[in-house]
Amino acid sequence: MSLDSRVRSEVAGFRGTVSLYGKDLDTGTVYSIGADLRVRTASTVKIGIMIEAFARVAEGSSAWADRLTLTKETKVPGRES
Repeated sequence: MSLDSRVRSEVAGFRGTVSLYGKDLDTGTVYSIGADLRVRTASTVKIGIMIEAFARVAEGSSAWADRLTLTKETKVPGRES
């Protein structure tokens, strides 16, 4: 089964719009579904944050029980929808 067939079968039951884009940085190969659709990206920043959190826990420099304090100085303005 091709990558496209596998991905499409996974998202087939999802009630909503699916947009995906991925690029293999070694080969330059690109895979996308709905890559030209405009989407709100505000919550997608959480993916990168979790990737970094998992990496830090895996390397032992952080633990899941660690706490971070968000201060007024570190907040970034956003847009309410």
